[in-house]
Amino acid sequence: MRFLRTLLIELKRAVLSYRFAAAVLIMLAGLIAGGFEHIYGFMKGLSSTPPDALRAGMESMCFSWAVGSDAAHFVLPIAAALPCSVLFIDDMTSGFIKGYVSKTGRAAYIAVRGIVSLVVPALAVALGMMILYAALYFILSPYCPPGEGGSSVLTGLVGQLKIVAPYAAGASLWSSVGLLLAGATVNGFSAIASPFIIFYLMEIAFTRYFPKASQFAPSMLLSGGELIENPMTLLITSLALSAALIGAFSAVSYSRIRRQI
Repeated sequence: MRFLRTLLIELKRAVLSYRFAAAVLIMLAGLIAGGFEHIYGFMKGLSSTPPDALRAGMESMCFSWAVGSDAAHFVLPIAAALPCSVLFIDDMTSGFIKGYVSKTGRAAYIAVRGIVSLVVPALAVALGMMILYAALYFILSPYCPPGEGGSSVLTGLVGQLKIVAPYAAGASLWSSVGLLLAGATVNGFSAIASPFIIFYLMEIAFTRYFPKASQFAPSMLLSGGELIENPMTLLITSLALSAALIGAFSAVSYSRIRRQI
């Protein structure tokens, strides 16, 4: 019961922080920047388009332009690392960890920190994506036939889960990278910047220097490339890697907390 209460408190702490809001906005900005050229060009013609002239699902097409862009891929590790990676560092450097662990225990604290770092960044990234989809839906729905292909924003969002889920799982993975580096270095810059740096280096390495292995590039995995065509396989793979990284963080942080207190 105490563990559940601690988990809920930490989830609330992370979601209500300015870092969570910043992560949502960063993801949203990346999507808009990535899809701007195509979406803007498409919407310029709407002024002369009569109602119900477009086929249903045009918002999904515009959404796919944004989601598949390089900008959306490269902001993902930043948005993922921002909400939770530095919370461990905040607790350590402020001395708050001593009172916290004395009430919850080291193992419970580390478990809570790992769970929060998986859930909250995934929520931030998914929320940024859903905001964009909802905006596109409300802009384009007057130009689409009512009732065709389903017809509420909620129905549309459910239909986009197969696209949103791999990005949310990717956010958990890159957040885990940041958390591990936070435990290893207790350095805020390293915890937030390193996931992006690693993502970028992997992208460059696999696409430019090892083209035969380009399917291993992070952006290709997010987009469901040739290597992993099934979104569920990608989801499970991302979560398994996240769990391994959280396990490494647990080992590193357990000994560090023991020295701190």
